[in-house]
Amino acid sequence: MSVLLFTLVFGIIQYGFYFWASQIGSSAVRDAARYSAVGTKDCDALRTTVTDQMGGAATGATTTTRSYDNIPAASGDNVTVTISYQALNIGFPFIPIPNGGQITQSAQARVESATSSSVNCT
Repeated sequence: MSVLLFTLVFGIIQYGFYFWASQIGSSAVRDAARYSAVGTKDCDALRTTVTDQMGGAATGATTTTRSYDNIPAASGDNVTVTISYQALNIGFPFIPIPNGGQITQSAQARVESATSSSVNCT
């Protein structure tokens, strides 16, 4: 009986970490798309902002890409920001997590002001 209880408790904890990381990533990618829409961040600053916002929600490196519909970007175009990161996996047996904890989030925004930093980031 205790094995079932521990599995249930650790499953709740594991999925709590997974959904928390998913929410943090969703917020970070939306903010990055908004920054990209107004052209206030170059590629390095955008990556730093996303990494800072992720905090402890991501284990390991966070991959950030940004792509504009057209280069040079112009007002009215769309910008898409995608981040990919690994959520914390406590490694308890018998508790699978989606994609092994790998999360990919994407957000799109309409460009309001194109600047010299409005370039694709890979």
